[in-house]
Amino acid sequence: MALKFLSLILFVAVLSFDFNACVGQSDTNFYFTFDEDLQGLTVHRGTWKWSDMASMQYKIPPGKEGFAVYDTPREGDELYSEFIPLDYGLNYSITFFFNSKYEQGTSFALHKLSRGGEYLHTIADYTHMSSPSNNQWLFVEGYVPPEANALFSIFCQSEYFNPDGINGYLWGCAVDSMNLITGPDPTSTAPPTTTTTTPTTTTTTPTTTTTTTPTTTTTTTPTTTTTTPTTTTTEPPPPVIDFNFTSSTQGWVLGNSNGAAWRRQNTSGEYAIEVVGSPIVSSVVLATSPRLIVGDTGEVSVAVTFRMAGSQQYPAYLKVRRSYSYNSFDTTPAFSLDAFGTSETPGYVSHGAVFRNLEPGQEFFIVLEGSLGIDQGNVISVRELQLVGASPYPVPEQDFFDFQGGLVGWSQGNMDGGRWQVVDYRNIGVTIPKPTGDYVLYADRFDIFSGVMVIESPPLSTITGSHKTISARVSARGSDDYPVSLRLRAKTLDGDYDDFPFVSIFVATDETNWQVVTADYEVRKEFFQLVIEADLGSDSENFVAIDTISVTSN
Repeated sequence: MALKFLSLILFVAVLSFDFNACVGQSDTNFYFTFDEDLQGLTVHRGTWKWSDMASMQYKIPPGKEGFAVYDTPREGDELYSEFIPLDYGLNYSITFFFNSKYEQGTSFALHKLSRGGEYLHTIADYTHMSSPSNNQWLFVEGYVPPEANALFSIFCQSEYFNPDGINGYLWGCAVDSMNLITGPDPTSTAPPTTTTTTPTTTTTTPTTTTTTTPTTTTTTTPTTTTTTPTTTTTEPPPPVIDFNFTSSTQGWVLGNSNGAAWRRQNTSGEYAIEVVGSPIVSSVVLATSPRLIVGDTGEVSVAVTFRMAGSQQYPAYLKVRRSYSYNSFDTTPAFSLDAFGTSETPGYVSHGAVFRNLEPGQEFFIVLEGSLGIDQGNVISVRELQLVGASPYPVPEQDFFDFQGGLVGWSQGNMDGGRWQVVDYRNIGVTIPKPTGDYVLYADRFDIFSGVMVIESPPLSTITGSHKTISARVSARGSDDYPVSLRLRAKTLDGDYDDFPFVSIFVATDETNWQVVTADYEVRKEFFQLVIEADLGSDSENFVAIDTISVTSN
């Protein structure tokens, strides 16, 4: 214990160094044991914390004392120090534990951050080691090449709330110790005498090396192999994400539009996400993944496990495409499974493709485009989707929306007579007071025959049974004869909508000043989506614009 206390004192002394002096040094050792606290590390978004075995609410492997713990679902957070630079490279070794509700359900990765704390890219992703069967401490080590003005951080993200009861394993991350040493990779540094011990080989016997002793190079310089950087041993395998819909939707957004909907349901003995249609005709409906990031290789492979049934006369259709926001998509799909929709597949089959020449660090979504076509007896069922070479976006979902950055993560719903768009408030043809920014969410009608336009928020996480307060800043115009209707409703990630909205207002005045609509909602699931519905009525001068939306916990 005395030694550990001494290491803590030494660490505090290191933290007192001037940063520029620190980055000019190599072979500086930073050792964290977390016996009593986080030892000066910075928590990026406030969810990493210190704990010990006696204070742990959930089960972790025995034999350790204090830990850095992350147990908050969905948000994701980095733990780092502003005083440990990467200017001269960094050797790391970490002892940690993580567990999850399903395979690879908890992310554990090492990130590079800017000096300001912004995410740069992933150093190593160990999410593939996450499993419900984990019950032992894990150990990883590696090397980070030099990079100026970059910081080393630990990232954890959990998809689900921790299980109830003291016997449940932690669905999150616990770090027991971390040893960081600045400087070059010791496994790839050749002895400094290699050049000087054999300088005369070429001049005294220039032909010996080539003709009579071809193995001279190998025997006299046995370090030749190690002078080549050992990238294959230090680089981690590409990250793998398994979306297995038998357990949940795992953050996917199931769309409802064009007379069809994606639903998570059990029709063949196990759960999958499936397309359901209207009694007469349905068209394309989208299911959208959580936000993702392209890995360092610039390649992302996608494999879909699915089942389809259709006919030559009335086929079903299924495609996989990349998207970047609400209305920004690749012009061509990554691959099409339409050929499987002209008959019935023999159970579930797998098919995939690779996105190549992508920009590392680029954000994107995977979209499933399904259509049952004419025959509503057709089948589209997706049980699993796997991505290799991409990581989850390491930022929590928003709880405040001002629409200045567009509609990233939002999904379109019903479009009877129009659709929701983000537009410059000066271009909507109606004089309204200036909003918070220059852009507003605007119900854009196609023609006089307006129907219900629907847009759905990204998934919002909460504690089941808690109350949320939703506030929307709205400007609208209607009349007694032709009122405008605006409703707020909740939707589960399985695709189930509440029977009734928790906000329903009619606007029958020509009052365009910004008004704040506020309502409480009792959440019944771990995650939900906010559904915004508008009907502009039969007057072409009617409109609805939303400046901001906030979602807070009571």
